[in-house]
Amino acid sequence: MKKIILLSTLLLFTVLSFSQNGKVFVMYKKDIINYYPINNSNPEKQKIMNTIQDGLKESSNSLRYNLIINNNESLFSLEENLAIETDEKSLKFIVGAGGASGDFYMNLKTKEAIRSVELSGEIFNIVSNLDSIKWQITNESKLIGNYKCYKALTTKVVENNVGIFKHPVEAWFVPEIPFGFGPVGFGGLPGLIIEIQYQNVRFYASTIELNTKKGTKIVKPAKGKEVTKDEYNEISKKKGRMIF
Repeated sequence: MKKIILLSTLLLFTVLSFSQNGKVFVMYKKDIINYYPINNSNPEKQKIMNTIQDGLKESSNSLRYNLIINNNESLFSLEENLAIETDEKSLKFIVGAGGASGDFYMNLKTKEAIRSVELSGEIFNIVSNLDSIKWQITNESKLIGNYKCYKALTTKVVENNVGIFKHPVEAWFVPEIPFGFGPVGFGGLPGLIIEIQYQNVRFYASTIELNTKKGTKIVKPAKGKEVTKDEYNEISKKKGRMIF
């Protein structure tokens, strides 16, 4: 039986009856939040920045990211064939904002996480361990739809040719949906992450299908060169490219 849940944040979840068969489909949307700082000392420049930011926000809201879950495995990626009216450079920025460029594979059984990205025409599979994400689960909770969600915090360290940056991460997960996956490579919590904020970008679930009949076959990334995060950081520095 299909249930429709209206969220207080005006999101819409489509939830199917859940028999824990391990097949779940989640669609996420993305908001860019105050990407450019306010500069009251230069109103004209800030006006230009605000116009650019409004365009980025509008385009980012058109993006759809899909998370498919099949038992212990998941794959998070940008939905293909999206029609977005913007130039190629801006599109790459919008897609990658919030560290969302590439495909993200996770396996809860093996604790393996792989981010598959393209750099200068070459594919790299960046391998890490899910246990490397150190979460602090708080007592703070809120209702998203009919789900009681709990807040968890962590810090993501990003190293590139500009420097080393520590970005705070705020996630809201649902123990009622017992799959420790989420968007953009975040997981390992005792429940599905349905909202996360990172680098002034917020990802939030707009559709959740439990016990889905959609195709949920997951292929572990294999095409490309397998590297560690440190190895990829060195490669990206030499090529003068950044990844967030």
